[in-house]
Amino acid sequence: MAFFLTPQLQFELDETADLKSSVAKRLGIQQAAVLDCQIYRKSLDVRHKHPRFVMTLMLEVRGEAAVLRQLEKMKCVKSSPRIELPALDGVHRGRVCIIGAGP
Repeated sequence: MAFFLTPQLQFELDETADLKSSVAKRLGIQQAAVLDCQIYRKSLDVRHKHPRFVMTLMLEVRGEAAVLRQLEKMKCVKSSPRIELPALDGVHRGRVCIIGAGP
């Protein structure tokens, strides 16, 4: 098994219901090869007519060599050690919203 970090993948709002299949389709790999998919970073881009989620994902995949061959054209996808995300303690601390006009 191998781990990959996939920064800045964009998804329509309704594509995140079944994230594993959406990621496999977007990356052009078999859905069965995606063993686990965790959201590392998630933001909402509303700058255009159709809002989209922009996510950085940590993927655990089976068949590292085959997946690497499929992804070698996508330079943004990198092999990575597993990043352990902290467990949430269930305490709601509110959401952060950053709004800006850009450069």
